[in-house]
Amino acid sequence: MGKAIVLSESRGHFRRWADQFVSADPDNRDTVLVDPGTIRRNPSTAQSLRYVESYYGRAAQLAGRNGCLIISLGHGGASATDSTVGMVDLLPNRALRVQAFQLRYGGSDEEGGDLAVLSRVATQRVCRGVLGRYDMDSNTRRPLPPEERLMDYMNCSGARAARPRQRFQTAYARIGELLRANQVREVVLLTCRVGSATSFVDRMANNWGVSILAYDRRVAANRDDSEDNPYYIYFISPGATEPPWLSNATC
Repeated sequence: MGKAIVLSESRGHFRRWADQFVSADPDNRDTVLVDPGTIRRNPSTAQSLRYVESYYGRAAQLAGRNGCLIISLGHGGASATDSTVGMVDLLPNRALRVQAFQLRYGGSDEEGGDLAVLSRVATQRVCRGVLGRYDMDSNTRRPLPPEERLMDYMNCSGARAARPRQRFQTAYARIGELLRANQVREVVLLTCRVGSATSFVDRMANNWGVSILAYDRRVAANRDDSEDNPYYIYFISPGATEPPWLSNATC
């Protein structure tokens, strides 16, 4: 039997809810905490993979077969009119933010083109020199690349655009591999409104090979009983005695 693991920021309301949730059933729940101060906003591919291996690898291992992973690491959102358009953070500081266009990237012609460009590109040192010295925009002070450097310039320009896409894809795909390897059954995206983007969430679930639960309203760190602005509340207020359950989750 698996466990319910909260992958949570180590500070503030995120940490408070995680502690309350685990304390309600400590034998079957646990936390993996991420210190936002240790996460770079624009990590390299190697750094992204280190974050994923360290935090998602540990969380998936603790959740185990038929376990549940609750991701509480940032923001979420969805289009009001298009179910394919959503957004959710998988690391603090927007270090790994999933958006709709990225979910269409894996296995696409665009990814194939990126891989081809990256396979042809010169060394980083050559690219820094070529891109720093030349520019195809005649309105800049830099000259156009000469014919003998044109291929390097084009490949380096393509690689500069391709690397962020590949960096995301590598880290995102690795999360799915870790979840499948540990036979995690369900993921809960504990963030605002992304559940309204049903096609977006379904695509994530298919990519990762798990069931995903996501909420279609705001997820708040305070009580709000207003019918005009309903919340899914995810931690109890000070002095309250009822346990902090997740609405609709099977964790």
